[in-house]
Amino acid sequence: MRYGIISDIHANIEALNVVLASLEKENVDEIICCGDIVGYNANPDECVAKIINLGVRAIMGNHDKALIEPSEERYFNQYGLSAIRWQRTQVTPSHQKFISNLPMKLKIPGPNSHDGFQVAHGSLDSSAPFEYIASPMEAVRLSEIMSSNICFIGHSHISGVFSIKGHDDIEYQRGSYGLEISLEPGIKYIINVGSVGQPRDRNPQASYAIYDTDMRKVTIKRADYDIEATVAKVMEAGLPLFLADRLRIGW
Repeated sequence: MRYGIISDIHANIEALNVVLASLEKENVDEIICCGDIVGYNANPDECVAKIINLGVRAIMGNHDKALIEPSEERYFNQYGLSAIRWQRTQVTPSHQKFISNLPMKLKIPGPNSHDGFQVAHGSLDSSAPFEYIASPMEAVRLSEIMSSNICFIGHSHISGVFSIKGHDDIEYQRGSYGLEISLEPGIKYIINVGSVGQPRDRNPQASYAIYDTDMRKVTIKRADYDIEATVAKVMEAGLPLFLADRLRIGW
């Protein structure tokens, strides 16, 4: 099986279309989304429609949750808050219902026990699903509740891989400009696939991953998209200028 793993689309239809076209050329068998279809940019309804029409298996991110549960706004800064409030007026009731039914995490079985994997937005911890996994300590804590050797996440918008052999044996590799790793038995991997629609690793290219279960290989890829088209839509919608500017610098 070849899986395309995406995350943090954040209503950026230009980036999403490019990534989907790339995954089609890569002949992936299934696409899975680690959450946050909406938030920040100007095409939330179009992005939700694309995910539904393609049959993408998706989970709920914190922006998805805030769209349907305004009480979640208390965790947002002024930029995210402005965007999510505007997006509630843009996403159709049927698409909001789709978002409300998204699971918080997934477990995908494989043909062999070592091929299966888990999917979370931030963490598999049900008490803290939107925790950021950004340090070795946080990675170890997540690895201890993993029931498989592989977990794909998003949320931080920073692509990279934690390889965990033990509490004191942890390796981290950034995927800012792409990365390919061969998965070894007995090691746990936490793979942040980065963000399709708002990368924050100093590379403005859209980020996504491919997991080949036969080759036991994960590849993080980057793709150019029409950033200025997305910027123009953000400004036309009257969203904060900061949200447009950060797209150009990948931060």
